[in-house]
Amino acid sequence: MKKIIQFPSCLILVALCLTYLSGCSLFDKIDDITFDATLTEYLEVADESTSQNVAYSEIVVIDATSDPEIEKYIDKIKEIKLKKLTYQIVSVSNTAPGTLFSGNLSLGDISGSSPSVVITITNLDINDLSTVHEVAINQNDINTVNSLLKSDKAVAFYLSGEISQTPVYANIEIVMDVEVDADAL
Repeated sequence: MKKIIQFPSCLILVALCLTYLSGCSLFDKIDDITFDATLTEYLEVADESTSQNVAYSEIVVIDATSDPEIEKYIDKIKEIKLKKLTYQIVSVSNTAPGTLFSGNLSLGDISGSSPSVVITITNLDINDLSTVHEVAINQNDINTVNSLLKSDKAVAFYLSGEISQTPVYANIEIVMDVEVDADAL
């Protein structure tokens, strides 16, 4: 004769299984949400003087909380991962043809204590509005960006170098494509 497990015993068995499995990472990830976001900021390059080989530096901060979807999950973010970093000159006015920029683009925290050079830019034509420059960023700098975005929710970019001639008026768009992992609940 077969023994049939009674309904209350079955409930206890299910409860024990769920309790055991609740420590499993499967349940930890069940309520996670992953989405892509684009973080954009503009760096204004403006110098009204009339000169040659002018030293130039500027700081721009990209704040992850400026994205409404990231802001929605701000206290539940597990990780923000940099997928791509680009820059493009998007507007220019009253700038002589052949005006060039050479220098460094660095990144770091907003205190500016120890920025790390990400790329060296040589002879960037400030009048070139058509080229989107993708930054080949090394893994250590990617890890730094990811860490700063998770902890500070912001990354500072430091542009420093020399402009071949002034006056110059240009806007540079810096874009970070990121992937966000967060708890949905």
